[in-house]
Amino acid sequence: MIEVGLAVGASVGWGASEFVAGVAARKWPVIVVLAGSQLASLLLVGGFVLASGTLATPGDAVWLALAAGVFEVAGFAALYRALASGPMGPVAPVAALGGLVPLSVSLAEGGSLATTSAVGIVLGLAGIVLVSWDEDDQPRALTLPLVLAGLASLCFGMFFLLLGRASHGGGALEAVAYGRVAAVAVTAPLLLVALHRARARARERSGRRPLLSPADLATIVAVGVLDVGANVLYATSTSRSTEVGVQIVASACPVATVLLARIVLKERLSVIQGVGVWLTICAVLLIGGG
Repeated sequence: MIEVGLAVGASVGWGASEFVAGVAARKWPVIVVLAGSQLASLLLVGGFVLASGTLATPGDAVWLALAAGVFEVAGFAALYRALASGPMGPVAPVAALGGLVPLSVSLAEGGSLATTSAVGIVLGLAGIVLVSWDEDDQPRALTLPLVLAGLASLCFGMFFLLLGRASHGGGALEAVAYGRVAAVAVTAPLLLVALHRARARARERSGRRPLLSPADLATIVAVGVLDVGANVLYATSTSRSTEVGVQIVASACPVATVLLARIVLKERLSVIQGVGVWLTICAVLLIGGG
């Protein structure tokens, strides 16, 4: 099922984007990472849209895409702040619980699931919960990073729902482009304020220190490229299929984030988290078979 394969690609792209952004947000203000990456991704996807000459999108799809962009940027703002202030292992997966939002809406509207897909979704949600569990971090369950991650999950759930419907009704690339326009419009004013303050602090410290080094810019651009690539893959999958299982698969991005944190940052992956990773992989296979 090609739709599930596209959703898996989106999941990996988002997970990698969140990891790189989480690392960058430990050095630079969240708004700089967020707005800078959104601007870079808008330029990228905007170039593709202009080159293809396809901007004829139904009005309802446009509004859904714009709303999706606002929810996505709000979710990323909360998540990047959480990743910058807490361990990625237990924080990142909490945001993936946003997959419950489209699932709940689908069932409320009278939707149904194949047995294998239903089992896969249950395993996937269980896997996400287990990946988020770290025995050493249990006392932190009510701290700000996890609260922010929970807020991000609600925003991402609305993003999955709205972008899926926008892409199904008006085209994948166009939906992503309109969503990015909304994200940049929201973050650009805040970015200007943050850059002004950062420039003032830099001058106080060293006089002529550059605001962002080439490596910093490359990192922020990488966040945007990975994010918009994942968005296009997800929008393409949902333009081909309205199955809620596809949205659940795409929400499993914490698996990539946790594994990257384990490999690059040497964060410990507990036995419970390892079980969660394998449950999530099994869930992808079951949903794809359904």
